[in-house]
Amino acid sequence: MGTSFAAWPGPDRGTRPAIAYASETLQAARAYEDLIGREPKESPYDFARLFAAEGRFARQRARFRFEQLKRLDPALIRLLRPGERVHYVTTGALLTVAEHFFTEWAAYYLELSIIVFTTQRLLFFGIDVRQRLRPLASQLPHAAVAGVRSTWDGYCQLRLHNGQRLNFAYVPRLDRKVLRERAAEIVAAPPPGPTPAPAGMEQLCPHCLALVPDAARVCPECGAAYRSPRVAATLSGLLPGAGHSYLGQRGFAGFAMGGAALLWLGLVIVPWLRPLVTHAPPARLGYWLLAAGVLVAVHALDAALTLHHARKGHYLVHPDA
Repeated sequence: MGTSFAAWPGPDRGTRPAIAYASETLQAARAYEDLIGREPKESPYDFARLFAAEGRFARQRARFRFEQLKRLDPALIRLLRPGERVHYVTTGALLTVAEHFFTEWAAYYLELSIIVFTTQRLLFFGIDVRQRLRPLASQLPHAAVAGVRSTWDGYCQLRLHNGQRLNFAYVPRLDRKVLRERAAEIVAAPPPGPTPAPAGMEQLCPHCLALVPDAARVCPECGAAYRSPRVAATLSGLLPGAGHSYLGQRGFAGFAMGGAALLWLGLVIVPWLRPLVTHAPPARLGYWLLAAGVLVAVHALDAALTLHHARKGHYLVHPDA
């Protein structure tokens, strides 16, 4: 499922002049070097920090941030609050410890995102493995972060006030050190004002970018309808991959369906046909019970995986609307 954030609602006509100017300057620039030192006083983009680069590989990553920022600009200009500034962009996924150890292989296909660091929160915009944008967005407020540390296997981990621990995964190697530094800044400089109730990742409407409760099936702001996690899980229980296709995860759906087809072919179809073709004795009851147990387990696992990931985001019924 591919889309463009340019199709999302752009800046309001009442956007402050400095923000509108920063957006126009970004869109008109041909290279990131054209932007350094050109941001207005109230610019939402800290170009100097965004594009700080020393060395050939660092400049490559700066060019990447420049390209991603231009793609996200229509959504960011609408999302950013007064005084909020963007100072870093990278790619990766933020996973729980359990996801890191048990389903990280699936998270690469299902939860890869462009991660935007601002002075108030982390914003996540879904992408696929080919870096195409997906209509999926979420945020993590700075106020939810209680601590940051490096894990034994080299990951940067955030500890939230609600007790949850989240690991950054699939972050490009050249960005990992800077990401740890920016994450540490979140803890070192907590946001002003009273700390809100402990919270974790918050889901945004992929259509209008409003904050939407996790269990909502319709956006209270724009009325966009979301696909049902239970329906997705039921479809995957019946046919592995079908639930992922329902959610728009067609690449992963094809992988799951292909694996299920091979499993059914090897465990059911070939053993059932072999006696008819070769006159070999039919498989015994114990074999069929074992094969049935394996297939039920595979279908149940894919249903559980589908339900878990479906509950972590809002998937539009009409993603191209």
